[in-house]
Amino acid sequence: MCKHLLQGGRLGFFCDTEDDPLNPYPDAWCSECEKVRDESGMFADEYARETFKLVCGACYEEIRAMNIAQTQ
Repeated sequence: MCKHLLQGGRLGFFCDTEDDPLNPYPDAWCSECEKVRDESGMFADEYARETFKLVCGACYEEIRAMNIAQTQ
């Protein structure tokens, strides 16, 4: 999950896969990171290392709820 989602609310919530029973917590990112991904089609390794952090499932759900409102 991008570090921006950890610190904010209503930032948008994007991920590659949803509703995959084998991956209930896919990598996720905010609207600003989506702009970066759109420009290059993917995240550069350095950007990903600096931006993405691991979170537990409970935190993932809480952070998703806080940020998804902007994308709908």
